Amino acid sequence: MRKTTNGGFSAFTIFNDASGASDWETPIQIDPNNNNIVYIGREEIWRSNNGGSTSTQISNVGAGVIDELSVSKANSDVIAFIEGWDLFKTSNGGQTWGNFGGNLPNSILSSIEFHPEDENKMWVTFSSYSPETNVYYSEDGGVNWTNISGGLPDFPCHQIVYQQGHPDNCLYVATDVGVFYKDDTLEDWIPFMEGLPNVYVSDIEIIPGTDIIRIATYGRGVWENNLVKSTSYPPSSDFVASSLELCPDSEVDFTNLSQNFTEIVGWEFEGGTPNVSTDLNPT
Repeated sequence: MRKTTNGGFSAFTIFNDASGASDWETPIQIDPNNNNIVYIGREEIWRSNNGGSTSTQISNVGAGVIDELSVSKANSDVIAFIEGWDLFKTSNGGQTWGNFGGNLPNSILSSIEFHPEDENKMWVTFSSYSPETNVYYSEDGGVNWTNISGGLPDFPCHQIVYQQGHPDNCLYVATDVGVFYKDDTLEDWIPFMEGLPNVYVSDIEIIPGTDIIRIATYGRGVWENNLVKSTSYPPSSDFVASSLELCPDSEVDFTNLSQNFTEIVGWEFEGGTPNVSTDLNPT
């Protein structure tokens, strides 16, 4: 497994000390409240407090190869992972784990999503062809579950994401036959596939700080669209530089990664030539 800290200009290996077999797509999760803390799923959960340089095993449930992993933004001590039909969760950072899949259908789980402001609210999806076995919701940390599969076709679901910052609790789910959407104003899920081919959708991501959703498909590339319901976000500045170690008179290319900014941007380079720029990606 490789990691970059400079936007992809270079990368290095992490989790060399994490033992055990891993899934074809090894689940990895950065703590949403501390980017130095990283979790990886093999046959158990491993945690690194230094960005992956060294790690420690924090689970011992012996369930097999871990398929999916999620860390709550509301409370980083709450971590959940999937192994086949089983859903394991800890509320104390891995000191103890419980199996919370007992009240769920006997079917293969595929993804977990926590509410970003309440660790007790969570959703899971199933890789199932059984009727009404697509998405389940819990308000008490997984003790009790409600089936919210209405409107979804009887095909596997692969991922569910929650749109943070909108009061209607907007949800998007990836399925074998496209993307579907639901919020508190809708009784059932509705298709969200305008301009999208009839395609297997494996991953969904809402770009933080924007109203853009991107999906990855099986064989048809990556697609993006605007969210169904917009959320207002303030501007957020960010950039990467082509080099951090300079010689006199050397050039540096800057790439603007800012979000929600206007058409006008401004750069200041103390001691540089030029010392100011309004280019989007200056040199």
